[in-house]
Amino acid sequence: MSYTGERWFKLMADEVMATSQQSVGNRIGKSRTAISLVLSGKYPADTRHVAAKVLAVFDRWHCPYLGADITAQDCFNIYSGPTPSHDPARLAHRRMCRTCIHKQKTGDEA
Repeated sequence: MSYTGERWFKLMADEVMATSQQSVGNRIGKSRTAISLVLSGKYPADTRHVAAKVLAVFDRWHCPYLGADITAQDCFNIYSGPTPSHDPARLAHRRMCRTCIHKQKTGDEA
């Protein structure tokens, strides 16, 4: 199982532990059996589609500035992109990112 160290797999396994295989399957459009097979490393098909669904559904963080859930990629793009000095709202958002707990989850120390 070469994919067990990947972020999507950990997200899926954590969600299964918190809820159930059936719940995770329902949320990503896969059967409980498919989830079980992926977790055990016996899924007969390519896992890229499962990975994409898992990331789309579970790879979200609550943004304190926006007051809404956003994808981890969007979070990364906001705080690591060019400084938006021309837009006061985006600049305020970027400033808040400096102290956000999610920034540390990605390992960025800048």
